[in-house]
Amino acid sequence: MIALHDITACRFPGAHAFFRPYGKRSFPRYAKLFRELGGEQCGVNLLSGHILSTNLTELVEQEKIYGDFVYNFRYLREDEMQQFADQGEDKRVYAIHYTAYTTEGGKYVPWMKRQLLNKGVRFVQRQINTVRDLFPDFDVIVNCAGLNGGKVAGDGDDKNMFPIRGIIFEVNATWHNHFLYKGFETFTIPTTDKVFIGSVKQAGRYDLAIKPSDRADILGRYYRLQPAIRNSAILSEWSGLRPGRKGGVRLEMTTFRYPAPSARYSVPSSESEAQERIITNSAILSEWSGLRPGRKGGVRLEMTTFRYPAPSARYSVPSSESAAQERIITVVHNYGHGGHGLTLSWGCAETVADFVVGKSTEPA
Repeated sequence: MIALHDITACRFPGAHAFFRPYGKRSFPRYAKLFRELGGEQCGVNLLSGHILSTNLTELVEQEKIYGDFVYNFRYLREDEMQQFADQGEDKRVYAIHYTAYTTEGGKYVPWMKRQLLNKGVRFVQRQINTVRDLFPDFDVIVNCAGLNGGKVAGDGDDKNMFPIRGIIFEVNATWHNHFLYKGFETFTIPTTDKVFIGSVKQAGRYDLAIKPSDRADILGRYYRLQPAIRNSAILSEWSGLRPGRKGGVRLEMTTFRYPAPSARYSVPSSESEAQERIITNSAILSEWSGLRPGRKGGVRLEMTTFRYPAPSARYSVPSSESAAQERIITVVHNYGHGGHGLTLSWGCAETVADFVVGKSTEPA
């Protein structure tokens, strides 16, 4: 695994995940971790709570996305809504309830790194400008560069990437045991030993400094939603940039033909293969409708093959002799998850693995 920064040094304290195709594949993974390890060890906990909105269509979209695989999904009754009668809304307020898993990135990511180290994975800190930097040494490359994913792809997709600024406050409110959302920017999410309050979703902003106006806005909104938390001490504050992408998640596999270098990292082919491996190329673009940046039209599936000739024949059709000196490079792009990196992570990872080993050319 090659990255510019140590993965555990990245800013994950406010990352959390609530759970269609990739999220549905992730859900059983988190259920297993919660049963076998618990939140203290791996950061995964089981929570119930409500999402409030004056837009009923917005809540119906949530039901379509995950209502059939989270637990206990339902709409609150009129009498149950009385507890939120003081919200000062001119429009009627609706709410859904469900139970799902929250994944605390500050614990989950270091735990995941330990599992990988135990399996012999090497972590290398190195700057990668584009995936082509890795062609001489690797046959399979997975681009998970987040906000820089388009730049690393090196194919012009950087124009589709944009930051979505977010802010989280960590508060000492261990008595608060349920998540509570109003819309999708005002929320609390309890974790093992703290509660997170958020947030904003400001597309196109790169600045990370938290201003007094940010604090007044975010905390003021949540204090109106649940006044009792006003007395809870703020332990820390965090701001970060979610990797938004026009068109939603880019989950795509591309194959290149490349001149054969040192085979230091190559996986040897069988003698029956003519010194090259042909791997199916599939492209998937996915959305989470109704949530953070997605793609209109839902999942997009494409298949593309690229032939990468030897430098001496860069613009010509390679001869059989030059073809024998080439090899196939497979690149999988997996980025643009917006604010749902943890929610979609395991489902996307399984899909990437399926593509690499040739099990699937279809979306999850």
